[in-house]
Amino acid sequence: MSTETLAVIGAISGLVALALSVFNAWLAWSRDRVRLSIDCSQETLGSAFGADTATAEFSIQIENRGMFDVSIEDAGIDFEVGGAPRIVFDQTVTSGEDTETLSLPLWVKSHQALTLNGGGTNLAVQQHRPRRAYVKTGSGVVITGKIRGYLISGVGPA
Repeated sequence: MSTETLAVIGAISGLVALALSVFNAWLAWSRDRVRLSIDCSQETLGSAFGADTATAEFSIQIENRGMFDVSIEDAGIDFEVGGAPRIVFDQTVTSGEDTETLSLPLWVKSHQALTLNGGGTNLAVQQHRPRRAYVKTGSGVVITGKIRGYLISGVGPA
């Protein structure tokens, strides 16, 4: 083999090694991150007594896309207007004929999902205009997501 051929083979090997090391570093960085996906929906349940007694029910689905279990310490709704009512979220688990309500903090195992539910009086919720949903982990990472659903005031999809 000539010297030029060895140089080309060495250069190609070096570039392949560089590409593999960058890919490996990206995998290590990605693996050690909290990777949650949240999806929040709002549903307004009407009342025979009018819109002011209707309830706004929120549902936050949390999917852990990471490689390790994550503790969910807090979940809620951010509002555009201050003074909004606090919406408490919990998880209702049905096992056979038994139904159990679990409150935060909760653990989400790797590659699993859970759904949290909460609500309040629709009139109070609409007056403060829900902006987005949030989930806070035990390590302090906050993930936010849009709220989708229909509001009773006729605004349409949120």
